[in-house]
Amino acid sequence: MHFAAFKKHIGFYPTPSAIKVFKKELSSYKQAKGSVQFPLDKTIPYDTIKKIVEFRVKEVIGNKYDKETGSIGEKTMTAYIALLRGINAGKNRRVDMKKLEALFERSGYADVSTYINSGNVIFYSDKMASEIRREIEVALKKEFKFDIPTLIKSRKEMQDIAKAIPGKWQNDAEQRTDVAYLFEEIDSKKTLDTMPVNKEYIDVRYVKGAIYWNIDRKNYNKSRLNKLIGHKFYQSMTVRNVNTARFLAGYTTG
Repeated sequence: MHFAAFKKHIGFYPTPSAIKVFKKELSSYKQAKGSVQFPLDKTIPYDTIKKIVEFRVKEVIGNKYDKETGSIGEKTMTAYIALLRGINAGKNRRVDMKKLEALFERSGYADVSTYINSGNVIFYSDKMASEIRREIEVALKKEFKFDIPTLIKSRKEMQDIAKAIPGKWQNDAEQRTDVAYLFEEIDSKKTLDTMPVNKEYIDVRYVKGAIYWNIDRKNYNKSRLNKLIGHKFYQSMTVRNVNTARFLAGYTTG
């Protein structure tokens, strides 16, 4: 389960099964597949949330693994996030999130959920990230008929990246903050030096696994950030806004 803080509501993501079971209790709140919004101007239904948590614990135990300890028999389950690159940005390279979720489930991954349409999959596995990437990229090409480079990050790696981003860096009407997750071949601080941006107008930094930046929106053109698309390393990174990055890490600023 996950949650995220927004300007006017708390997003709660207990997976589709919980939303279905507690449909009546959640009927007065805006819902989507696997999620519900609790407006900040209304009382948070803590009793219902408690029941949902208890339901999910029983459901997870029934699936024979415990996310608190990460144990499944003799194996250890790791929380991963798959970041698909270059999908759903236009009319081409379309990937349906329901089909994507089903693909991961068929591939044997546990507690699978997707987050927004940019291609983010949260799941659990006892496999190494490199093995998962090989399997998933083959399965994606077979399902959708085109190559989809996919970056596999552990939850811990995503948290380390999110925590490196200053809390005051936001994505709102005045400022823009993005995270470019790096594929292994360019995961180096040296990549930062090649960025085709005007650093007088953009604050751009490196942390292992990512380059992230913050810019005043009125300085966007001066920053030359739009030049990044033509950069030689652009095909080896996948970009998310800071709100998505923090959600996927399970990390929010106060």
